[in-house]
Amino acid sequence: PIVSVGECDKKGTRSCLNMKFKREESEAFSTGTMEESSQMSSTVGPTDTTFSERLQVHIRLRPFLKEEPKVPSIDFWSSETSQITITKDFDKRNFTFDSVIAPDTSQQTVFDLVAKPVVDRVLEGYNGTVFAYGQTGTGKTFTMVGEKFSPEKYGIIPRSLEYIFLKSKGSYDISLSFVQIYMETIEDLLEPGNAGVRIREDSGSGVFVTGVSWVPAGSVEQCMNIFGVGERNRAVALTALNAQSSRSHAVLMVKAERRASAQILLESGLEGVGSTTSVLYLVDLAGSERVKKTKAVASRLDEAKKINFSLSALGNCIHALTDPNAKHVPYRDSKLTRLLQDSLGGNAKTSMVVNIGPSKKHLDETLSSLKFGKRAMNVQNKPRINKKTDYKLICLELQKKLFEKGEMLNAAESSVKKLSAMLNLRTEKNALQENLYVNNENKFPEEAALKHEVEQLKEALRRKDQEHKAILEDIDKIMAEQEADASKRIEELNGRNAEVERNDKEIQRLRKQLKEVLEASANENSQKQIEELKETVEEYRSQISDAMETIQAKEAESSNMELTIREMKQEILGSEKRWQAYRES
Repeated sequence: PIVSVGECDKKGTRSCLNMKFKREESEAFSTGTMEESSQMSSTVGPTDTTFSERLQVHIRLRPFLKEEPKVPSIDFWSSETSQITITKDFDKRNFTFDSVIAPDTSQQTVFDLVAKPVVDRVLEGYNGTVFAYGQTGTGKTFTMVGEKFSPEKYGIIPRSLEYIFLKSKGSYDISLSFVQIYMETIEDLLEPGNAGVRIREDSGSGVFVTGVSWVPAGSVEQCMNIFGVGERNRAVALTALNAQSSRSHAVLMVKAERRASAQILLESGLEGVGSTTSVLYLVDLAGSERVKKTKAVASRLDEAKKINFSLSALGNCIHALTDPNAKHVPYRDSKLTRLLQDSLGGNAKTSMVVNIGPSKKHLDETLSSLKFGKRAMNVQNKPRINKKTDYKLICLELQKKLFEKGEMLNAAESSVKKLSAMLNLRTEKNALQENLYVNNENKFPEEAALKHEVEQLKEALRRKDQEHKAILEDIDKIMAEQEADASKRIEELNGRNAEVERNDKEIQRLRKQLKEVLEASANENSQKQIEELKETVEEYRSQISDAMETIQAKEAESSNMELTIREMKQEILGSEKRWQAYRES
């Protein structure tokens, strides 16, 4: 995306400068988490947050320029062993640093090696400083700032700003200030007309700048806008060694304020980190110059003198810091050393990039820079967490909790009052009900007698129900016996009917036989047989007549039984209806 970066003219108004800003992959930034860092810092006691730490020094080799003779000044260098070998006047010097950065190393790798550990400590509450040192034209500004319109070539400053917002996740208040030391005068690059910029020191805050403009920023884009404003106002000029030579030392100060919640403070017994205010100093130093090489004249010559003076004062301070016999460190000799006092042997984690050129033409400057870097590696800093317990926040939190407890107490008292009123009402109601019951028993005896009579009727009804149920069971039993007897008689009647049918068939047979006999014979024997047959027939007729009389008697008896069953059923139905009417009444 394109980010609009404001610029300031001499009246302080802003114009527009477009600048690309590409967010690198977050994995390139993440070698550890802020949670881990916070846990590390929180395990240290209040008096154990200060420790000794060596200043980190990295060497960065610049590639050859087109106009330079391709004769190297360095005999040997290795990124793996972090060693450099250089020879002057047959004197071979070997140097070992924290890292040696090859000319083709990416800007992201440079940031990871040099600045990322410092920024991590800044987010933990420590002060931090990253600065580039070297001869003019060796790539210090490229290392710190990079190229504006090439995201892959962004320098340490834009990458540090982006990393801060990536890791802070909105839990920090970020503000920026941008100053330059030009001709031993501190100037506010964000407000060029500001004449009240001073360097001050106290026992609690150390060395700091007063009167400078601090601009809050809520995003990387806003930070880059602010940085673009300062860059626009920085002093640069053309020299024989650099078309855009920095004529001042530029210091971008990034303040990160983290406020702990009052709950954490209260739970830790006011001993935890209430709030931390750390400052990251990103310093782009002007390069040391030899006048015969830069061909500086007039105002450029005066600028070169001041630049060399301040860099010489920086070297003297580092020499004094590494000399065990030194009794005084001359921080006040220069505005630069005064501003970087905490970064050199004080309360800060410091990392330095020494930029050197590869050409033999700059052998003396390269050797001088390497010696400077080697000496700086012996500087011991004592960084500590810049913490402060926020008693105002605690007071507000306690007042809030006291108010909440008061509200809860009022609510509880109101609830108790309501419950007491409800209990009193219930007690009164129970007393009234008890009195009413006693009065009713005394005043209305008829009602009590009526209730007793109702209970007696209910008991009589229950007994009648039982009697009725027993009667129904007896009736069912009698009807079952009657039905079984009727069935038996019907079976007997059916047997008699079958016997009559058989007798009829026998009479028919005998008649037929008699007829045959009459036709076949007319003798006396036949007549005798006929008489016998007639007697037999008469006997059968007599038996049939008796059977018919018996059948008729049985049928009459069966009809009477059926009539009796129907009458009993009708009587049962009538009884059921009368019982139902009785129950309803």
